[in-house]
Amino acid sequence: MNNTIYICGGGSSLKGFRFDLLKGLNVIAINKALIYVPFAKYLFFNDYNFYKMLIPSKDRVPKDDNKLIDTFNEFKGTSYTLAKRVTDKRIIVLKNTGVDGLELDKNGLRNGNNSGYGAINLAYHLGATKIYLLGYDMKNIDNTSHFHSGYGETNTQYTYNKFMKPFDELAKILKELNIEVINCSIDSALNCFPKIDINEMPLV
Repeated sequence: MNNTIYICGGGSSLKGFRFDLLKGLNVIAINKALIYVPFAKYLFFNDYNFYKMLIPSKDRVPKDDNKLIDTFNEFKGTSYTLAKRVTDKRIIVLKNTGVDGLELDKNGLRNGNNSGYGAINLAYHLGATKIYLLGYDMKNIDNTSHFHSGYGETNTQYTYNKFMKPFDELAKILKELNIEVINCSIDSALNCFPKIDINEMPLV
């Protein structure tokens, strides 16, 4: 069994990346990254606001929501969330067990105040021994927070700092468990994991 998992986040460093290189690999798509990796084995999102994007509405027409809805409806993988109000039976709702640390019970996740954190906890539950993080920039690049559209305003550095704070403890826990985590955003503001250039990322 291949215990390497690639987590596809939303950071602007992924602009121009050839997502097709990830086909056939163990991929977790976070939020709208699903549009670019529809072949992912897993979809994860933390909050209910993203779930609302999966529901057609004539009153809400963000630029690429229709493509997201179509992609989700055709998605063959397994979907997970921490949003307890989700009623779609295609989505597994896990228990939100707090912000910090690593949840060891497979029925729950720590949320870290962002979906990227929860996705790492999910990868742990899925048996990962090596995790590659894609698009974990934790900063704006060229005044944009995401490589895709549809989220409105860019994040502030205050928001990124809030996101990053719980990662230091998580990194220590994962290292003690011999789970290797590699950040493939070479200029990322998240410095608690070793970094490599995404073009040097092994595809195994």
